[in-house]
Amino acid sequence: MEEQSPSQSQQTSPSDETAETRSLWDLFSKIKGTQDAKCLTCDQVLKNTRGRTSGLHVHLRTRHKIFIKKRTELGDKSTENGDLIPRSKQQKISELIPTLEDKSLEAVLSRLISLDGLPFAVFSTSVDLRDLFTSSGYIDVPKTPQIIRNNVIQHAQKIRGHVTSEIGKFKNLGKKFSVTFDEWTSKRNRSKQNLNCKYINVNVHRDDIFWSLGLVRIHGGAPAEKCLELVAD
Repeated sequence: MEEQSPSQSQQTSPSDETAETRSLWDLFSKIKGTQDAKCLTCDQVLKNTRGRTSGLHVHLRTRHKIFIKKRTELGDKSTENGDLIPRSKQQKISELIPTLEDKSLEAVLSRLISLDGLPFAVFSTSVDLRDLFTSSGYIDVPKTPQIIRNNVIQHAQKIRGHVTSEIGKFKNLGKKFSVTFDEWTSKRNRSKQNLNCKYINVNVHRDDIFWSLGLVRIHGGAPAEKCLELVAD
């Protein structure tokens, strides 16, 4: 009986030479305005939730016996859609800005107001609180809520400048970002018509860092087109 040579007995797996190197999107088309993708081979519509392509790969393998190599298999460290690192492992912009180490009067007032929820007026009406600032070495503590508010706004602009600078550095390096936003409703802050105020929370992120850009006020309805316009502005 003739013995088979090693080259004859060796089988080729789909992930080897038979795997195609063309792009996944040569075989699918994105359906505008949805998270769906249409297979160009059989016209079946598949969900492409959050840009994940695993379901599309499974469809090609099981239905059409087509094996598309992922970028990781082609030597690219990024996936086809830049799958995000879990948010818990992402570096937040607050870790790049020395906000907690900033012991200036403006920074301390801003943290007490924005993080701890103290009202502007309490710093001008509370004798004990003002004495506490004085004993801690702070002088010229603002005496009116309006001046305190102005100080907080100035500090916020300073932080915004840091964020803009950090994003600019990544843009100059040719890095790409994703923008996500969701709607928030405040039941505490009501409009003059006694309606709940609505906001858009805007986030910018990439695979290793996360920026929260704050809230944008929504007036009236908030269809997708208006949300995109507000975020662009």
